[in-house]
Amino acid sequence: MVLLLAPLLLYLLLKSGKVKLALGYFTQKDLDYAKKCKKDKVLKKKESKRLRKERNVFQNIWFELLDPLFWAIIWVLILNNFIAQLYVIPSSSMVPTFLEKDRVVASKLFSGPGIPLTNYQVPEVSNPKPGDIVTFNNPKVDDSTSDIHYKNVFTRIFQPFVYMLTLTKLDIDADVNGNPKVRQLVKRVIGVPGDKLCMVNDKVYKKVDGGEWFLMSDIPGQKEWGQNALFSLTNKNSMMEIKISFCFGY
Repeated sequence: MVLLLAPLLLYLLLKSGKVKLALGYFTQKDLDYAKKCKKDKVLKKKESKRLRKERNVFQNIWFELLDPLFWAIIWVLILNNFIAQLYVIPSSSMVPTFLEKDRVVASKLFSGPGIPLTNYQVPEVSNPKPGDIVTFNNPKVDDSTSDIHYKNVFTRIFQPFVYMLTLTKLDIDADVNGNPKVRQLVKRVIGVPGDKLCMVNDKVYKKVDGGEWFLMSDIPGQKEWGQNALFSLTNKNSMMEIKISFCFGY
C-alpha cells in the first residue's frame, strides 16, 4: 500500500510552496509573485504567455495538458473512494424506488470507505438502519466459476478505475450485450444483527418484541419502501450477518 501511494505523496509534497522554498527551487519573492498572479487575471495571462515561450514542447504539454488532467483524475478518485460514488441500478429488483439502469449517488462518508486495491477499510461512523438503501460488492465476484469474476489482474485493477473515472459511462469488461456486469448490488436493509425475518408468498415478515410475526408493511416505520438514503458498503467486512428464522408453514 505504501509503495502504491508513495509516488502520489511525493508529487503532492513537491507541489507545496514551502517545500520548494526549503529545497531552494523558489525564493520567497517567487512565491509572493505566484500568489499575486493567481489573484490578478491579467497578470496571470501575461505570465502564462511568458512561460510558454521559455518552456520546450514537452514542458508545455505537461503543464498545459497532463498536469491539469492528472489533478482531475486524483480528485475524481478521492471523491469516488471516500465521499460518494455513482452507481447504475443493475436490475428491476428495486422498483418502484429505482428503475433499471437508473444512476444513483451513494454516500461513503458514514459506512467506512475501503482503501483501493487493499482489504483495509476506514472505520465506520454508523451502521445502516432498516429502511436505508445500501450498495455492496456482489459475493459472486470472488467465485472463479462466475461470469462476473475478473478474468485477469488487468481487468481487476483497471475496470473499476475506468468505470469510476468515466462516471459509469465506460466499462472495459462489460457482458456480451454491452451492459455492465452486476458486480455491485443495490438493496434495501430490512434487518440488522439479531433481527428475525422470513418470507412467505413473496411477503417479508419480521418477528417483533413479544414473539409475534408481522408483515413488514404493517409495522409503523417499516413500509416496503420508504426513505431513500443510499449508502455504499464497499468492503466485505461492512456486510452484516443477519440471523434469519424461516417461518414457512406457520
